Parts: sequence; C-alpha cells; structure tokens
Amino acid sequence: MRIPFVENLFAFPAHALWFALLGVVIALLILVARARVRVLKKWNLVRSDALAYARPVNRPLKTALYVGGLLFVILAYMGPQWGQKEQALKTEGLDLCIALDLSRSMLAEDILPSRLDQAKNQLTSFLPRMGGDRVTLVAFAGSAYAASPLTADYAALINYLSPLDPSFISNQATSLEAALRTCLRALKIDDTVTPESLEWESSKLIALVTDGEDTSADTVSSPIVKRIVSLGIPVFSIAVGSAAGAKIPVRDERRQLKYYVKDRVAGGDAVTKLLDESLKKLASETQGQVFYAENGLKAWEDFYQATKKFKRSSQDAGSKFSKEHRFQIPLAIALLFLLWDFFLTEIKFPWSLFRFWRRRP
Repeated sequence: MRIPFVENLFAFPAHALWFALLGVVIALLILVARARVRVLKKWNLVRSDALAYARPVNRPLKTALYVGGLLFVILAYMGPQWGQKEQALKTEGLDLCIALDLSRSMLAEDILPSRLDQAKNQLTSFLPRMGGDRVTLVAFAGSAYAASPLTADYAALINYLSPLDPSFISNQATSLEAALRTCLRALKIDDTVTPESLEWESSKLIALVTDGEDTSADTVSSPIVKRIVSLGIPVFSIAVGSAAGAKIPVRDERRQLKYYVKDRVAGGDAVTKLLDESLKKLASETQGQVFYAENGLKAWEDFYQATKKFKRSSQDAGSKFSKEHRFQIPLAIALLFLLWDFFLTEIKFPWSLFRFWRRRP
C-alpha cells in the first residue's frame, strides 16, 4: 500500500518494514517483564529488603528509552527529507548536432518501415546511451531549422524527434549546406568564434542523417564547409537507404498508399537511391566518417566509438532542486536515548548501606 505522505517525507519509505521488527522487540519486552514478576512471586522475592528488586522506579523509563532509541534509528534509516536546495549539474561530454533529413526521398521504403522511420527508431534507441554529451537536433530539407536546444536531457530530445516528418518543411529540395549552417548556429558558433577559442571548450561534432541526395550546389566547396574545416569540426554521416533504391510512396493518415511521387523530368514514378559520394567527400574534407543505417544500431555504436577520441570537458548541464536529507536529527535523538538508557540505573541507589560510617561506638 502506497502512502503519498510517507513517500514525500522519506527517501526510503520501504524501510518502514523494520517497524515490524520493533513490534516483535516490544512484545518480547512485555513477555520478559511478565516472566520476571512470576519468578519474583514464585521465590517470594517481592519484598522491600530485596535490594536487587526493591523500588525498580527507573525500569519503565529505561524500557521507554530503549524502545524510543530503536524507533528513531528506524526513522533515520528511512531517510527523512524536507526543505529544498538547488544543486548545480555538471557533465563530462562534447557537443553534437544531429541533422535529420526530412525531404520526401526519406519516405522511401528500401529500409523498412521507411528511411525516415528507421532513422528515428535508431536515434530513439541510441540517444540514451550517450552519457553526458549534449545534443541538439536540426531538421532540414531545402531549408533547415533547430528542432531542439543543446541539451543532455535525452528524453526531451526524443520528444522533439518523434513528430518530425516532411510536412514540417515546405521546401522539399535537399540542401546539406543549409543543414550545416544551421548546425553551427545550434552549436552556438557564430562569426566571432575562432579555432583558438574552441580549444578551451569541449569538442563540437556534426552528424548528418540523410540519404545523400543534395539538390544544392557543390556543398564540399561551399564557404560553410571551409568555415567548418577551419574550426576543426568533423562532419559524420549516417547514410540511410540502399544502392538499389525505391519509389517514394505518399500515404494517408491510415498508412494507406495514395500514390508514388512522379519524376518530373523522365516521367513515371521517381526512384531514389542512396547517394553517398558527397557524404564521403564531406567526411574526407572534415576528418569525419560515413556509417550506414542498414547496419542497424551497430552504425550508431561505431559512430559513438569514433567520437571517443574527441575532447570531453566539464560543462554546465543546468540545475535541479532536491530535498534536504535530515536523517541526522532522528539519529542524534536515537543516540541520546540509547546513551541515557545505558547509563541510567534500574533502581534507586541504596545509600542506606553507607550509614555505618555515621555509627557511633
């Protein structure tokens, strides 16, 4: 049975089960007290001149102190907590921008259930394994935008990731250049940042999740790539798709096929294939690598292993409020009770034994 008040007040409410043992101890103390009375009556020791048992006025107090001490020990063990304190969070990691291609070619189903869905599924499984690295998501097609801030809260990142689809971007061309430019902004790198200033920070990385189709000009020779190279930021790619390619289906809300995207030049249904040449050139130019999503999570594991050679430094991950632990208070009371019980005698001290010092001859 869950009791919200107890769960809010104690860090370890399950330790309340120790109260059952305390109940057993109390029951044993009662049985021992009754047995003592029976023995005294049997041997006719209940007399005023029986010093060992005369006037046991402190016995109830000693029992109460002993039980009270055990009670407060259990309360301390349950971890009482109240009040709040702000705690700064620090992580050891690097900064990574993941740019996800939302062009319609990512709807092709040469990798099931589709290129886009497979990429999102793999990302959902991979993100929680990243430790303290901060990640930002960029969605791109013909244009690009930052879909999430730079954060180490991977549950929030997955929430940003889940709804992304081609309808989020109206321009359905594919521009890797736009993705790279937005990644720099998402990594908080503006025109004033220099390679020297980045040396004192954790490494910055970019990962493109795309099928490689690029309808823009030659991205590798663009000014933005030259800027990335000068800053020493590697560009990795997770290539999604197959060399055989597939048609691009358009489905309704029930996932029923409506039609295939048409090729406006050649006519007929358009077929999209994995084009990784530009990704390989980009990786070679920036000291990155290309991995293939058709290998499943192994592609992401290989990518993560490749990032381990880059600098990870301590960085601010925000703050959180937590309750103050107050176990010291019941523990101090328990110690006081048990010490009092230990030093307290059970009967009044028989000072009458020393009256002979005052006897006159």
